[in-house]
Amino acid sequence: MIGDSVIVFSQVRPQEPKDWFGYGRPVEFTVSENVYAGNAMNRRLFYQYGLLLPASPHGYVGQGLGQAVSAGATGLFAPTRSVEKDIDEFEVDGVRMIFQNTPNTEAPREMNTYIPDMKALWMAENVIASLHNIYTMRGAQVRDPLRWSKYIGKALYRFGVEADVMFASHHWPRWGNDRIQEVLRAQRDLYAHMNNQVLHLANQGVTINEIHNIYQMPKSLQEKWYCRGYHGSPEHKSRGVVQRYLGFWDGNPTTLIPLSPSASAPLYVEMMGVGERIIDRAGAQRSSQPRFGPRGDGYARRASWSGLPDGDHRGRCVIRDRPLQVGGVRRARGAHYWHQEADLSLAVAGATT
Repeated sequence: MIGDSVIVFSQVRPQEPKDWFGYGRPVEFTVSENVYAGNAMNRRLFYQYGLLLPASPHGYVGQGLGQAVSAGATGLFAPTRSVEKDIDEFEVDGVRMIFQNTPNTEAPREMNTYIPDMKALWMAENVIASLHNIYTMRGAQVRDPLRWSKYIGKALYRFGVEADVMFASHHWPRWGNDRIQEVLRAQRDLYAHMNNQVLHLANQGVTINEIHNIYQMPKSLQEKWYCRGYHGSPEHKSRGVVQRYLGFWDGNPTTLIPLSPSASAPLYVEMMGVGERIIDRAGAQRSSQPRFGPRGDGYARRASWSGLPDGDHRGRCVIRDRPLQVGGVRRARGAHYWHQEADLSLAVAGATT
């Protein structure tokens, strides 16, 4: 949070040692995520967000949380003051603010902020108009949905019972106390249900490679537009929960030390038949069973690696439009949602001014 003279960062424990920049833990977390795995993460985020696609209905449309990040200069401000308590209050440029530390939610260091004189509640990235990332495909530490849910609940009962407007780092504001409480309760329940139900299923024996086809959000949450997976789908978020608690292994000894794709591809082709037949099957499967198409696409890619003549890349062609096929339905369903929610927000704002 930046004012004219104060830059405020969240910091959980005052006894934490200074990091090697000398500015405290927030800067360490900010920098480390982009240094330790920065090259790999950048490659993956270009794929996740489609940043290199041309802007068009069939190219780059948005990032789920909104439009593209600014292409201007980037940098990092060192904090001049840290929020060190669970609840901390002080003025920023003459404005009284109450800070709620929410570590290990959307980020390792995160905080909500209430401006009591304006009855305005800023929920950072902890409450947005969508299901946020528990596991993000660009690569990052898996977030804690249970802790996330509890901090939303605390914000609801400490600030949400009197707030007149709620805004966040993404999306439009929410006007009116009834609407604010409705959104906070649903978002609280969203992350709690995903954590608890996925763990319940995992304890029943459902593995990380099955959970995305079994876990279902309850109808009461599915019917709320702001709880749907326009930024992150329930399918890969549920896998993230299993990864957080149990790791990547599904418990099957045959998958513990798998072959690399280039080594396993010849075996797939040998056991399934010639590459021509595999590609034909993959195409037919994608047409008749689009939800399960990626499995056939994977076989086709292996065929292109191993079972076809050099230079024959038909297996890769089979999967080149997979992201469009998977994301197209969700994006089309979401278009109505964006307009509906934005129009509602503007209408309520106009009625209250």
